Parts: sequence; structure tokens; C-alpha cells
Amino acid sequence: MQSFKSIISLWPTRQKLAEDLNAEIFGGTDAANAPVTEQTINSMFWRDSVPSGYWLGLIKAAKRRQHSGVTLEALASIRQEYIRTRGR
Repeated sequence: MQSFKSIISLWPTRQKLAEDLNAEIFGGTDAANAPVTEQTINSMFWRDSVPSGYWLGLIKAAKRRQHSGVTLEALASIRQEYIRTRGR
């Protein structure tokens, strides 16, 4: 994985990723009350950044969907490169 965008793009839709994160982090919620929305994922995609509070849920969701390479080390490496090249 080379970017957060590439990880987000593993899912068939951003809505599916939002649903998966809600299930992993919040134990699943109905769409009307979901903390993570498609818009949340869109923002992550366009910023090419996933806040660290979502990382463990993202790793679990990726594992459940059999997306290999989404690990804590991979996410930290992406973030470190972001900081190195963009300064924060």
C-alpha cells in the first residue's frame, strides 16, 4: 500500500467502507445514525489521510474482506511518509 487513497480504493464503494468501519468500530449502526458516513470516507480519500483513531477498525475490516497488506505498520509507514514529504 502506497497511500491512504489506495487503501480506501480496495473497497467496492466508499459507502461499503463506511459500513465496514461502523461495524468494526461502533458495533454496527443503522445508516441514519452512523458515525462514519460516505462523506467521511470521501473526505479521507481527498485528503489522502485516515485519522489514526480509525486504523484498527480499518485493519479489521480489510482483514474481513481479505484485503492483504493493510497492517498497522503499513498505515504508520504511509503516515510517516506523508509527514516527511509534507511537513505535518
